[in-house]
Amino acid sequence: MAKLKSLIINIALMVLTAIALLFGALSALSWYTNHDKYLKVPDVSGMSFDEAKITLEQNGLSPIINDSVFIEKALPLSIVSQNPEADSDVKVGRTIYLTINTGKTPTVNAPKFVDMSITLAKAVMKNKGLKIGKSILLTMQLAIILFYHNFIVVIPYDREQ
Repeated sequence: MAKLKSLIINIALMVLTAIALLFGALSALSWYTNHDKYLKVPDVSGMSFDEAKITLEQNGLSPIINDSVFIEKALPLSIVSQNPEADSDVKVGRTIYLTINTGKTPTVNAPKFVDMSITLAKAVMKNKGLKIGKSILLTMQLAIILFYHNFIVVIPYDREQ
């Protein structure tokens, strides 16, 4: 009977120890991860990177430039998008990934227009992302075609010179 009583006491102590360890681990995890402590991500779109960095760091967040794109209507080096989005709930110290506008028009390899119809040449230009401006129809045998800031410059070429 004494052995049975001792066994029951030991089992009860093991169960209480396991419960105490589990409670302690969950409490420590909640403290370590700042459970239920969130910040709202501020909207930094349209700001310069320096302004966005100051705003995010003042809110306890860490900004990183993740990507750059070219958007013609956006200001150069301004924030185009952010991840996580504005007004999202995040933890203190969270990294905010920013996409900025390069401000530099991307370069494109000039397509070859030799023996192309005007319609096909316009379609090729459109597919390359080039803007089609004023069209001038010239009749000549040879021409040099130059691309400069989304403009096409046609220079007549004479072999005799």
